[in-house]
Amino acid sequence: MKKNKKLGIRNIEGKELIRLLKKVTKRTFDHRDFVKSEHDWWTLYTLACMTSSVRDPRAAGILNMERSSSDYAIRNLVFKHFFQSDNGERSFWSLSRGQRQSMSYKCNRLAENLGNFVNEECFDRTRWYRHSDFEGQNRKKLKIERLYRVQIGGTPVAPVIALDEEHAKQLANMFILPMVPDDVKSDHDIRVHRVFELWADRKMEDFIAASTEISDNILRENTAHQERIAEIDKKIAANKLIINCLQSNLMVQLDVNE
Repeated sequence: MKKNKKLGIRNIEGKELIRLLKKVTKRTFDHRDFVKSEHDWWTLYTLACMTSSVRDPRAAGILNMERSSSDYAIRNLVFKHFFQSDNGERSFWSLSRGQRQSMSYKCNRLAENLGNFVNEECFDRTRWYRHSDFEGQNRKKLKIERLYRVQIGGTPVAPVIALDEEHAKQLANMFILPMVPDDVKSDHDIRVHRVFELWADRKMEDFIAASTEISDNILRENTAHQERIAEIDKKIAANKLIINCLQSNLMVQLDVNE
């Protein structure tokens, strides 16, 4: 791989984007044949982010894009790079019937081809409705790791970096579970959930961010618990005053009636 080929989510534009779209909007496109390197894999992943075919919280900042539905993003991308006039004045409604049919075909192929890539490369086989015998072969072959969120009883407790779900569970059982109190883990299964894939330059940044997010959420939960405890203590103190008043009033009434 050449040094100038950047990995990860990146801005794809100009002639490079047009060449890529021409390939991915064809019926004969197969991501399994297209991906020859880690750079190729991240190129398709970036296009999937650009079309909202996969949700990645890092994409908005890197690509400077607004969140939208996949259908809208695909249609907008195809129209802009295949059918919009150079001066930008042509609208979708000004296209001829043949152009609309061509645009619809390209949109469908782009959605289908990126969908196949995302389903096979960005999800675990344990999701039965996305089952594929090819699941993640390119990603695993290229050793593109994932960030997983470890959960116990539905509560996130830590992130781990692993190649697949089985590996993530092994790491969680080895390094995370022993640190969790017995009363927390006794009645709950440990689960791992994919967050997103990682590239070398951002691996530790993303891991630290995920750890910080989990820690901040736990601290906020603790603060909420402490506030509720303070409210309960306040209520208990008020109730004790009422009980003392009742007892004093009872003693007064007993004295009066003697």
